Amino acid sequence: MNSELAFIFPPFVNEYIGNEKDIIRSFGFNIDKLLERSEDITSLKLSGFDEETNNFIGEELPSQYLAYIFSCAVSDFLSTLKIKPALVSGYSMGIYAALYHSKAISFKTGFDLIRTAFQIINNHTLGNSFSMATIVGFTENDITQLIGNNNNIEIINRNNQHTFVISGLKPIVSQVVQKATEEGALYCRILKVNSPYHSKFMHKAAEEFSDYVKGIDIQMPIVPIVSLLNQQFITKPETIAKELADNIHHRMNWQATIEKMNQSGIKLFLECGAGESLSKIGKFIEGDFKTIHLGKLTKYLSKHSL
Repeated sequence: MNSELAFIFPPFVNEYIGNEKDIIRSFGFNIDKLLERSEDITSLKLSGFDEETNNFIGEELPSQYLAYIFSCAVSDFLSTLKIKPALVSGYSMGIYAALYHSKAISFKTGFDLIRTAFQIINNHTLGNSFSMATIVGFTENDITQLIGNNNNIEIINRNNQHTFVISGLKPIVSQVVQKATEEGALYCRILKVNSPYHSKFMHKAAEEFSDYVKGIDIQMPIVPIVSLLNQQFITKPETIAKELADNIHHRMNWQATIEKMNQSGIKLFLECGAGESLSKIGKFIEGDFKTIHLGKLTKYLSKHSL
């Protein structure tokens, strides 16, 4: 185990590097076989995935499945290289891959959790139109003032001191994004999701998901998982079950999570999955650490021993 290394697992992908499959193949891992195996589990045509022409971006459930598949693939080939982290953490839906790597759940159980959470959330949002968005360039106080007293929207994640994610009713999210743009935000983007993940709107869904999780086989993790919600180290199955349910409707704090791991001695974060979203976010979090995404992993490993 490398006491200065952590694996971090991204959520669904909004943008691919473009050659994820080739990079994974270069490590001798059969990603195509894993995609075919995933088809048998999900009954979705995933083997035809292509980063450019058939990437399922905008299709909520398939994109979550694919994020999980790629993260598990990276986890597996790093394990074959005997690269062992001291800690792991998952951003939003990345928690499922973090649990897989820590051997708390099986590969198939990850799909079961993703599908069931998606279905429960959909059932609890029928008849309403929700959305999420990222706002870059404002402080938390700035965004709080934009939201005002509106109870139909809230901040649900702090990526770093100037990047936040909001969630709520779609028309209200659009209004806040428009106001932020008009008032000089550096960047705003409405995410391709239709559910208010991590918000108070998901309280009932979280209760139902909690009941489902009670029937899931969860093992003792072989590596501690750092909570995105309260930054505690998760080491027991019962705590994992609670984290899974709370992940549906509790606010996240990615900045605090990275800072906690950095303060615990982590100097290098490997982003285990497709895209490079967590590496980009990490550039704006202060601390003595580096974040390496899949696109840079081959070069980094050729120069360094982990």
